[in-house]
Amino acid sequence: NKNSFDKKSMLFLDKILSFEMKISNKPIKEKKEMTGIHGDLAIYHAPFTSNNELYLYDFDNRCWGLPEKEIAIFLCSLWQSSDLTYPRLLEIRNLFCESYEKYTKYSFEIDTIDREILKRLRSSISYLLKVSSRHLSFESLSWINRAMQLYKLIYD
Repeated sequence: NKNSFDKKSMLFLDKILSFEMKISNKPIKEKKEMTGIHGDLAIYHAPFTSNNELYLYDFDNRCWGLPEKEIAIFLCSLWQSSDLTYPRLLEIRNLFCESYEKYTKYSFEIDTIDREILKRLRSSISYLLKVSSRHLSFESLSWINRAMQLYKLIYD
C-alpha cells in the first residue's frame, strides 16, 4: 500500500509523536531577547518582489517569541518545500544566524533552533495524521516522510 508506513518507519513515527529526543533534556537558557516574530515565516509568506525586495505577509500567527523559533519555522518550510540537502539547510541556517547577529547582536543557540525544528515537525505530523484520519493522501505521506528525514538527521 503506497499510503502507509513500513514497520521501521512506524516505530520511528511513534518516537517522534511521543517526543523522546536527546536534546529535550538540555536546558534552554533564559533569554530576555523575546521579540515580535511573524510566527509562520514559511517560504510562501516571504516572496520577493519584482525589485528583488523581500515582502512579508500573513501575520495571523504573530507573537512574542525567540528568534530561534522564527528561523526554525522558516527552515522547516524550506525543507518541506524543496529537495534541499541537510548540509545546505545547515549552511542556510548558519548564514541567517550570522547575518541576524551582525545587525542585532543577538546570539543564536543552535540547540534551541534544533529543538524548535523538532517541535514544529512533531506538531505538523500530528496535525496531518489527525486530519487524515484513516487514509493519508500521497501528498500528506510524502510530507510526513520528508519531515521524518529531517527529524532523523537532527535527532541522530
